[in-house]
Amino acid sequence: MLYPAPPPEVPATPLPSLQDIPASPTWNPSSRTPHPGDDAPPPYWLRDSCFNGMRLSLEVINTRPDFFDKKHEGKTVEFKEVVGDMVKTKDGFQMLEVPFKYLIPTRPESARQRVTAFDGPHKGREFKIQHFSQDVCGCSDLKAKSYRRKIDAEIRTKDLVVTRG
Repeated sequence: MLYPAPPPEVPATPLPSLQDIPASPTWNPSSRTPHPGDDAPPPYWLRDSCFNGMRLSLEVINTRPDFFDKKHEGKTVEFKEVVGDMVKTKDGFQMLEVPFKYLIPTRPESARQRVTAFDGPHKGREFKIQHFSQDVCGCSDLKAKSYRRKIDAEIRTKDLVVTRG
């Protein structure tokens, strides 16, 4: 006859003290760390001329403590152009030059969004997402003459950036 194992005397993962909870994002259920897109490298692909004039959506991340005193942390900005080692962006009515290392592409989150492929065989082309998943999106080419709900390409979600309409 098998007997159940006795319960452990100590929890497998020790709980923090109450004063440590606000200081640790690990124990804070509302914490967003790691930040969405932290796995995305800086958007050096913006240097490619195929993105000139496109209204791409970028997020400002990881600016603590040295970039504009965190004033723009977490904001979504619009790509304007690359100027040397900086990316000229627009935050509302304010123009802002941001180093590449503080930017990531805004990733799509649902169907019907306009996106641009920034890598792969469809690089620089605009699409509308017809079928969304965390891994691959079924997209219709906005320049194609075909029926708009047709899926013209399946593109990895991590290779897409949201395009402002």
